[in-house]
Amino acid sequence: MIRWVFFDVGNVIMNDDPVMAFLYAELQHALDAVGKRMPFPALLAEREADIATGGPGHWYRLGERYLGTDGLHALMHHCASQIRSDYMAYHNVLPGMASALERLAGEFSLGILANQLRESVDALSACGLRRHFRVLALSELVEHKKPEPGIFEWALREAGCTPNEAVMVGDRIDNDIVPARRAGMWTVWFHAPLAEKGYTPAPGMARLYFESQQRASIGAIGPVGPEETPDGEATGAGELVAELRRMRELSVHGEPLGGSAESSAAG
Repeated sequence: MIRWVFFDVGNVIMNDDPVMAFLYAELQHALDAVGKRMPFPALLAEREADIATGGPGHWYRLGERYLGTDGLHALMHHCASQIRSDYMAYHNVLPGMASALERLAGEFSLGILANQLRESVDALSACGLRRHFRVLALSELVEHKKPEPGIFEWALREAGCTPNEAVMVGDRIDNDIVPARRAGMWTVWFHAPLAEKGYTPAPGMARLYFESQQRASIGAIGPVGPEETPDGEATGAGELVAELRRMRELSVHGEPLGGSAESSAAG
């Protein structure tokens, strides 16, 4: 039976839309600085086209395309420094998530399993949410990152549970659902609508980016085959609580769609 629930942070607990608006604004400034003049709407149009052909990783691909590898790395360092200095200036807690975690912490053991800066832990503490989590599997802390199997193995080992006693709640099929299924975990795909994530962008670049998201968003990329199908879905905090309770009942006599890690290995 399910005992543990592991959460991604970005777009599950914290909204990543403000940070992505910031990253694209900084990419625009970097292009201007090196003389690659491009109107911001044109850059966003390239973003949308890149998502259509390449999916996740669009910001990195566009950065390398126009700035080169060294230029991209310099921009990444600059942006990470800014975000580290004030994590909550670029994120907001998703509506209803604080109360949902309060309820879930009384029914399950909770953990974090995310590709995140270590400063996200301080941000969770500042929001009063850190106390709910017994295991913190963050890429900067455990030297593994999703979708590598190692970070899932580390989290399960720290929790002291078998894969079919744990659920992974994530917003991305490629980084969360597929690797968690391969590990033998239960999975919930969490994809909140853009308008229901508690973020109102300021006029200017942030608003233009938000409009671009409405036309093309990684969060809208769903499963494309049986091997990518999650055990459940939720689009809001209240729905997530209900889905996890439903899944716990299923787990009493069933296995996740990916099967147990042992049976997957045997196959």
